Amino acid sequence: MVGVCPKCKKDRHLTRHHVKPKRYFKRSGTIKICRRCHDELESLIPYERKPIKFYYRIIRIFMEGGHCGNYNH
Repeated sequence: MVGVCPKCKKDRHLTRHHVKPKRYFKRSGTIKICRRCHDELESLIPYERKPIKFYYRIIRIFMEGGHCGNYNH
């Protein structure tokens, strides 16, 4: 699917990012972002399981353009 990425605002092929990692959660909502932004967002998510609210907060901060840093809560 081609469209405007809500993060970088560029017209690109969009991919689905699962809000909660599939490796830990069977059901999860998705957001559509371009591959470049998807990879950047994935790099911010630690492999170990975190509380559900963590994943929603990381996405919100990322999409708003804030710095996620080493957010671990």
